[in-house]
Amino acid sequence: MLSLPALALLALALAAASSSHAAAPYTYVALGDSFSSGEGVAPYFRDVADPATGRPVNNRCDRSTRAYATWVRPPGFPASVYSLASGDGRPGAGNTYGSDRTVRTAGGATWAFWACSGAKSRNVLAVSVGGAGQGVGWDTVPQLESAGLAKADLVTLTIGGNDAGYVDLLVECGLFRCNTPAFRAQRAARIDALKPQLERVYRAIAARAPRARILVLGYANPFPATPAEQSCGALRAFAGEQDMIRSLGARLNATIAAAAESAARSGTKIRFVPVAARFAGHEICGRKGAWMNGVVLSRTGFGVDPGSFHPNLLGQRDGYGAAVNAALR
Repeated sequence: MLSLPALALLALALAAASSSHAAAPYTYVALGDSFSSGEGVAPYFRDVADPATGRPVNNRCDRSTRAYATWVRPPGFPASVYSLASGDGRPGAGNTYGSDRTVRTAGGATWAFWACSGAKSRNVLAVSVGGAGQGVGWDTVPQLESAGLAKADLVTLTIGGNDAGYVDLLVECGLFRCNTPAFRAQRAARIDALKPQLERVYRAIAARAPRARILVLGYANPFPATPAEQSCGALRAFAGEQDMIRSLGARLNATIAAAAESAARSGTKIRFVPVAARFAGHEICGRKGAWMNGVVLSRTGFGVDPGSFHPNLLGQRDGYGAAVNAALR
């Protein structure tokens, strides 16, 4: 048994080791689409300047101040990378730490947030390999052109949902009856064809971030599994469609996982992180409480907000954020 002085010395040594690890230089870069940008979880960072006034305006990338990237906390760190890179002070209203900057460095920690709502795989790739920006109002250059990846220790992303036509599918199936053999076959083929492009994206990220761990996250399904949950009023427009959409979502996740596994076999430090099990029962109308938004009306009062059918705050923090932190252990 250790004596009290020995225990005290051991505690000091452990504290010093933990402190030194947390203070070591660490760079985290978040890429991807709306599931990573935090679409649907206001407030959003304003990170585009009006050329006429120089004042920040709302970027339609809708990078949330409470997206999962703000909750990522590697083992041994006293706080999230976002908090440490923000100076580790009080987060302030909306978790902003008093700033709209989406690239921050303080105390050896660097946090860079480039995920953008609406992004497709080509919006991640560099211009030299066929990439392109999303256009005025979003990001005008591809994510790999913006993100400082050379020193990255960790990169996370969700990508592929927009390539697979996630939004179009929801609109079509919500307005019309789309659960037909022809529709299922067409959508399945579109998903299967994504694998080579996803591999290309993963390898491009690895080339830019040679020392980073790359975590590719799957997509949460917005629709619950049981007939009782599916029959709730909020999902009435999707009666008879939900199991089919769930099946296509599982197919997309399997395609993403296969692409990540293929990239890993070539030596890339990449891993697919599934989230479907974490969200089970937390879908829209889920029996455990929803971690997904249902239909959300536009903030302007006209039409449907793009945050519809996306993770809400709990989905970002306790779903995606927790999944990343568990994968880092």
